[in-house]
This record gives sequence, structure tokens and C-alpha cells, in this order.
Amino acid sequence: MATEAALIGAVRATPGVREAALGGLPQTNVQTGPFAVDGPTGPQPIDLAFCEMPFVSPDYFRVARIPLVQGRTFDASDPTAATDELVVNQALARRLWPGRNALGARLRVGGGATARWLTVVGVAGDIHLPGTTGDLFNLQMYRPTSAASDVVSTMLVRVSGRATELVPALKQAVEGAGVSATFERVLRADAIVYRRILARPRFALAVFGVIAAIALAVCAAGLYGIIAYAVSQRTREIGVRVALGAEPMAVARLVLADSGRLVLAGAALGLVVAVAATRALASFLYQVRPTDPAALGGAILLLVVVALIATLVPVRRALRIDPIDALRTD
Repeated sequence: MATEAALIGAVRATPGVREAALGGLPQTNVQTGPFAVDGPTGPQPIDLAFCEMPFVSPDYFRVARIPLVQGRTFDASDPTAATDELVVNQALARRLWPGRNALGARLRVGGGATARWLTVVGVAGDIHLPGTTGDLFNLQMYRPTSAASDVVSTMLVRVSGRATELVPALKQAVEGAGVSATFERVLRADAIVYRRILARPRFALAVFGVIAAIALAVCAAGLYGIIAYAVSQRTREIGVRVALGAEPMAVARLVLADSGRLVLAGAALGLVVAVAATRALASFLYQVRPTDPAALGGAILLLVVVALIATLVPVRRALRIDPIDALRTD
């Protein structure tokens, strides 16, 4: 539309602005259905638990760095015709038209008399949403801004330098574009992702982190108690060894051997439990396998270090045992 073109043009002309397009970030417009695809025998209902449907301008994909794998974007020269056009991402194309070319396929969004058939004119690359894994939670369909019932109020802008320094110029550009638009605020994309999209995964990971820290502290305290009790039970034995000329390092190795056996047994058991519980953590990971050797090895190494620290006091106590006092112990 002319209004949108004027607004985009005014923002693009602002010094420091590299590119601009209408349309927001992921998870700004979620559509829950109902959905139907046009099949050989008529409309076929499709069960999609979660699908994003942002309204974007034709150049949104270029500004957002989302590649067009097949087809084209919306026809900017004919907004009326573009109203019934649709661009889907690869994950949605695989889900709705497996093994087929999605271009030209028709999809109906919503129900009732107002629901319209939309024709797929392009297939875009996938966008991974933080905190989700698999195609089921990364489905996107894009519609042109001309099809939106309300004016699209979000603009994606790429700038050179700090965005906060351009706020006065952007405000002036929006208010001077000759359209009925008011400037509200500027938000950095990474801040939106951190505060909105990653809010739930961050909270869950924080809870897991606190639980893990408590478990680690309990583990260290328990190991200290066990080793300290074992040293007290072997006071006479250690006293005899020292009286017979045992070196301090030999006594230390004796105590550390007990600790080492406990740590190895616990690490082996913990590794088995960790591998079995990886499915619960898979949704919080991105580009990291739940069974990542480096992560599991780092956790085991951390436990070994904590175990060594927990045994320092019992080892020092063992080295300070006086042979005479130890032999007098009942």
C-alpha cells in the first residue's frame, strides 16, 4: 500500500539506516488454527498445535536475512492480488506437503465463511526459535501486510552504529512521513529475544541450575561426612602405619583411594542417569546434543574436583594423627 511504502521509504532515508521493512520478530503473531489444505478429494483438515503467521512487507525476507529457497516473495506492485498469497517456511512445507513441491499448493487458515484459500508462492528458510527443537515448534507462514485486518505496527530496521543514537532521527522520519503513524519506541532485536522468547527457557534453566547447585553441595557434604567417618574408624590402622614408617603421601593415598572409589561409582551411576534423562533437557538445547561428550565430561570433572576438595579436611586430619594417641584409642 502507498501508506506503507511511504513509511518504509521515510525510514530508509534516515541517515544511519541500512534497510527497513514491515514485520516483527518470531512469536509476535501466533495462529492456532483451524487449518486445512486443498487435496484431491477436497479440503483436508490439518492438526497444527503451533504456527506463526506474521504479516510482512515484500522485502522483509531480505532485511531479516531469511533466504527464499523456492518461488518468490509477495507482489509489491499489486497488493490486492498479494492478499491471497502465502510464503511458508521449509518445516511447514515438509509437514503439510511431504515429498511434494509446495509452490502452488493452497492452504486455508481459520474457519467459517470468512476463511479464504491462500496460495503458496514461496518457500523460505527455517528460523530456529530458542528453546524449541524439531519442526513441530518451528512452523512459520508469512502473509503480506495488505492482508492484515489492522495496520502492521512493527518495523524491522537494520542500522549502522548504535540504535539508541538514531531514535530522534527515526522518530522524526516516522512523524514526517505524511502518514497516520506515531513513533512509540525502539527495541533491539537481541533484547526482545532475551526478554520475551527466551524468558521461559531462562527461568527453567535457572531453576535447574539452583537444583544442581544444591545437589552438588549435598554431594560434597555427604562425601566429606563419609570420608571423615572412614578416617575416624581407621585411626588405629593409620597410627600403626605411621609408627611403622609410612610416609605422609602413603597415608594421603590411602584416604584418597576410599574417596576415589566412591567418586567413580557415583560418576558411573550419574552418567547412566544423565543419559537416561536427556530427553527432558532436549527442548532447552540448540546446536548441542543432550549426550554431548564435552558437557558430560565437564560435569564429571567438576564432580571429581568437588570430591577432592571435600576430602582435603579428612586427609589433613589423617596426616596429623599421632601414632601414640592412635594406639591408645579403644
